[in-house]
Amino acid sequence: MPFSRTERLTYSSADWQIMEHAFAQASALLKRSPKTDHRANRLARTVMMFFDRGMRDPDLIAAVAANREISLEFRDSAERGSKPTMRERVTAGQIAAALNESDSDSGDEDDSAEKS
Repeated sequence: MPFSRTERLTYSSADWQIMEHAFAQASALLKRSPKTDHRANRLARTVMMFFDRGMRDPDLIAAVAANREISLEFRDSAERGSKPTMRERVTAGQIAAALNESDSDSGDEDDSAEKS
């Protein structure tokens, strides 16, 4: 994630792993390059904001960060008088599918524990 050395000292390595996973997944949901997209820094800071608010599930952080980015894109495009292209949009269905994938992965573990 694109942050300064000082910011890196604030979080543990486990915290960074969560945020980096969430950032990469949010970038994928948005179909953006995490390294070259001009909005990558804003997305990274959004991921940090949700982490700082107590969220620890990287899949959930990714989904809400992507959703916030979509809202910001629509606001920015409305101010410019243009609409985002289909490539710039992430549907609620895509976010729900990403969350369901993580739920089904964790749900399998819960089911097996209940059967024992």
